[in-house]
Amino acid sequence: MRPFHDERDMPEIRLMRTIVELNHRILYTASPDERTALRTTLTVLRAELVKLIESMPIVSEEDARRAMSGQGPALRPMQLGGTS
Repeated sequence: MRPFHDERDMPEIRLMRTIVELNHRILYTASPDERTALRTTLTVLRAELVKLIESMPIVSEEDARRAMSGQGPALRPMQLGGTS
C-alpha cells in the first residue's frame, strides 16, 4: 500500500485505494493467470465498495428540519463495521 494511507480514512476510501492499486498492478503482472486472479479479486472488492456506498445515509427532510430547529442530531452515526 502507498504511504499516503491515513488510519482515519473511512472503509470506503481504503477500499477504493486498494482497488486502484490492484488495477494498476494488473498492468505489470506477467502471468495471465495472475492477472485473472487480480481481476477476480477486483470484481469482489468493487461489489463490496458498492454495498458500502449504498449503505451511506442520505439526509431526509425530517433530518434537515431537526437540524435547523436544534432538536437533536440530524444524522445518526454511520456504523463502520467490516464489509460483508
